[in-house]
Amino acid sequence: REEYLIERRDALAEKYQSISAFDKMLVTLSSGALVFSITFFDRILGENPRSLSILFASWVSFLIVLIITPFSIYLSQKAVNEYIESLETSITGGVSTHTERRNAIAIINRSSFIFYFVGMMLLALFAFLNTAR
Repeated sequence: REEYLIERRDALAEKYQSISAFDKMLVTLSSGALVFSITFFDRILGENPRSLSILFASWVSFLIVLIITPFSIYLSQKAVNEYIESLETSITGGVSTHTERRNAIAIINRSSFIFYFVGMMLLALFAFLNTAR
């Protein structure tokens, strides 16, 4: 039993580090794409840009990532605290409830990734439509 708890603790620590790295990567890439596209807005557009709504939709997707990722980080911290409590509870024979928090983190992380991907695709589509003339 003690060996199992040690293995589980180590696996969860690695999982939370991976989640943290994933969150940081999405924030970095989303903010980079947003800043890059805003900075070079005039140069990319040229005269009479087409499909500005696609560009704005990509910006919205990146902003959504930047808004919801901190919630994932917050929930990750809460999950770690709850896991520690669940270890203490398991030693005393109680029940763990941190699974719900992990599920919420997974949903937020998937959503962040989807919005990042959508933002990148929309930005690429916008760039293609405005440079393929």
